[in-house]
Amino acid sequence: MDNIKYSLFDLFSFLIPGCILVLFVGLVLPYHLECHPNLNFISFAKIELKEINSSLIIIFLLVSYSSGYITSGFITILTQRFKKKLFLKKFEANKIVKVREHAPQNYAYIDRFNALRLMSWNIALNLFIIQVLILVWYLYFNYIFLTLFINISIIIILVLLGRTLNNWAVDDCNETFDQL
Repeated sequence: MDNIKYSLFDLFSFLIPGCILVLFVGLVLPYHLECHPNLNFISFAKIELKEINSSLIIIFLLVSYSSGYITSGFITILTQRFKKKLFLKKFEANKIVKVREHAPQNYAYIDRFNALRLMSWNIALNLFIIQVLILVWYLYFNYIFLTLFINISIIIILVLLGRTLNNWAVDDCNETFDQL
């Protein structure tokens, strides 16, 4: 059962946000670089359904997981740097250890909050990267300001959601610690 919990954490925290970024880059980048005859990219859009096999799926999942894991490292750096500006509450190591040992059900909730927090911040960072790529590649795009507005709105919502989930997790940890 513990393996399922960790795999769900990995799914929500790394794989789903990584898939968003890899799919965007895999669908859009090759079309942008078609004008370069020396570059040969494989676009996801050009792959037919009969060409998809298990090795292609495994490669896609590994690249997606890796990109999600890498962007989560940047999330950690950014949240540490902007902790006060985001009004993030901080976990105390001794409390979280005691909660994990003596109240495993409450710790499971805290762990889920942390997985969803990391997923929302990871998706927000990936949307920011996608928006930068759109601005760089498609400056002439007619709806550039609409996509900019929509992406920035979604990014702000996801960052605020991540902050809320973080603060709920810290509050739950503190309440559980106080009751022990």
